[in-house]
Amino acid sequence: MKALCLYSSFVTGNDIPFYVRYYLQQLRPHFTKLVYITNERSMTEEAKSFLEHEKIDLMFVQNEGYDFGMWGKALDVEGAVGWNRIALVNDSCILFKPLDEDFRRINASNADYVGMIISDRYATHLQSFFLVINERAIPVMMEHFKEHGLIADYRELIQRYEIGLSQKMINKGMHVMSLYGNEFRSFPKNPSFALVRELIQEGIPLIKKKIVFRNYRGLEYYWVVRMNFDTDYRKYFKMIRQKYADACIDLDKVMIDAPKKGHGDILLFATARAVANVLRSIPGIRWLFHRLVDLYKRYFR
Repeated sequence: MKALCLYSSFVTGNDIPFYVRYYLQQLRPHFTKLVYITNERSMTEEAKSFLEHEKIDLMFVQNEGYDFGMWGKALDVEGAVGWNRIALVNDSCILFKPLDEDFRRINASNADYVGMIISDRYATHLQSFFLVINERAIPVMMEHFKEHGLIADYRELIQRYEIGLSQKMINKGMHVMSLYGNEFRSFPKNPSFALVRELIQEGIPLIKKKIVFRNYRGLEYYWVVRMNFDTDYRKYFKMIRQKYADACIDLDKVMIDAPKKGHGDILLFATARAVANVLRSIPGIRWLFHRLVDLYKRYFR
């Protein structure tokens, strides 16, 4: 099998973060070719040497259209001809254990379009941080990228690509498969966050980077409190260490790249959630919250 993996990563510094290096190393054995796609920037010679040593190709692209923009530009270069499998992976998750079992399951299936998590929110779709497109589905994917091109608006991108590509696969009769969370597919909130404990217990090999680095912004602060999501990443790290012991990434090294070094934000979130839980019992408070959010969207976004 000839398999291509396109790993997209936006980085502000001139190095390759530790958690990205680990992810690349775990992907490499499962693909004929692995391309590290990143934004145009200077890069240390040591980082370039790492890629060369691991036999990973480097592609610099202009930062447009988020991950799907990066993947689309790489697909224009690599093409679809001759590949039996193409994977689209991004750095929005921290991989904490090897992917051998996941690829064993993928290889043993007859699925055309595979992801880690499926959700029926809005419309049935695979979450796009890890997608494996097998041979029969590759032309469908290429047609979709050609049809939609670069999309600058994030909400539109989610609708057109993450949800839209899954819907096109389903409509074209492709066999769509999720490795984890199938029993939660009708859950009304984002399972990558709201059900992180359940997913770790089920065996998912990664966790959303935003949970660990807590780099929330804008309405996401309201969304986290409204969802009553526990932002204390240390609890999830404890679960991972207990479940996988020495067979996982060095989580202490992961935190070296975290933008926040203290834990004051975790206390603030916990306080806000506690207050919100009290307020929820007051008649009319939900209506007021929704009106305030509508005003924020209208005048401050």
